[in-house]
Formats: sequence, C-alpha cells, structure tokens
Amino acid sequence: MADSKDVITVLEDMIRIDSRNPFHLEKPDEDDVSTWQVAGNETEISNYIENTLEETGFRVEKQYVHTAPDGEKFYNVLGEKGSGDKSILIYGHMDTVTSRPWLTEEQAFTPTRRKREVHGEEKETIVGLASSDMKAGVAAALTAFRNVDPDTHKIKLAFGVDEEYYSLGANVLAASDWMADVKGIVIPKSETALTRLSARRRLSSAASGGANTLSTFPAQAATARTRTMRDS
Repeated sequence: MADSKDVITVLEDMIRIDSRNPFHLEKPDEDDVSTWQVAGNETEISNYIENTLEETGFRVEKQYVHTAPDGEKFYNVLGEKGSGDKSILIYGHMDTVTSRPWLTEEQAFTPTRRKREVHGEEKETIVGLASSDMKAGVAAALTAFRNVDPDTHKIKLAFGVDEEYYSLGANVLAASDWMADVKGIVIPKSETALTRLSARRRLSSAASGGANTLSTFPAQAATARTRTMRDS
C-alpha cells in the first residue's frame, strides 16, 4: 500500500475484502471444550493490515488464536511503535457480521459514497458492509500514526479475530503478556451503551496487566454496520 493512501481509501480497500464471520462451530467431543473448533475468515484482511502496519513503521507480530475445522490457523495482528515502559492500546476487530441485509454480495462489498444528513448537517458517507463496525475505526487506527514515533511511551495497535461470534481474539489478547505495559485502551467504534458494555466485558481482563482506562469514541460513524462519514 502506498503511503499516499488516506483513511478513506484504506476504509474502501477493506470494505472490498470479505471478512464475514462464518458463525460456525464444530464440536468433535460435545463434552470436551478443548476439541471445539471455530471457523474463521480473516486471512485476507489480516494480510492487508499487517502490510499496512509495516509500511507505516510499526513493529508487527502475529498472535495465534485458534485453528479452524479445516486446519487453517487464525491470528491477531499486533503493531507497536515508540519506546518506553508504558503504552496505550488502540483495539479493533477484523471480522464482520453477515451480508444478509444487503440485496447482493456485490453491493455489500462495494463502497459507495452518498450525501446524507447526519445530526442536521449534510455529510459525505461511505456505505458498505462493516464500514462502521468496525472497518472505519480500523482504518483510522492504521493511518493516524504514520508520522508518529514517540520516545516516552509506546503506541500499540491490536486487531482481533472472531469478535462477532466468541470473541476468541480479544480473550487471547487480554490474557497475553503483550498487554503488560498497557495503561489505557481506546476502541474507535460508534459510541453506544452496547459498545461500551461489550468493550469492557471483552477486554476487562486487560486490567490485570495494568490498564486502568478504557474509552470508546465515534469512528466517524453515522449508524452501526452501514455508514461512515467525513466532513464535506
């Protein structure tokens, strides 16, 4: 990805990538949870995110999360910039909900710009599957720190798999040593009561690693699932 790509272009790139959660679980042994396997669909988008992080100067690693019934392995993508003994984390997820509300799959994966009234003002919006939940927030995180490299703290970005089904990625992340120096967590997603509740529930165990602040903020989102906006 060229450095000239801005947040809107990155968002449109990611809308075109199918990362729908299959919502499929296989239980070889009903009584043994360790045998259960969840399907995944984040490989293409995780590769895009990994490449983008590397091109913007982040140190990147992949964190193993789970193996699907077909044997494919799925990973969280972690990025880190700066130096110091404390960090702030920006967290997002890579999977999306189903495309069923859309008339066709082509429509769901085609970013479309439209003028809409948002809070009494006309805005240019981007319509596409997961544009708000939460590819807009992921795009913002990927592009916001291109020219930032602090020497007093670290900036960490984490992008999880399987948020929409079992939250496997968030649970693995929260329990990992990678969270040990995190002092605050930002989730760039639509500000709703449900968002705040689910974010705290899914990442609450990060507190054991020192994080004592968790915030959400609007990722320039008009409504959940379908629209994002920018100033005209």
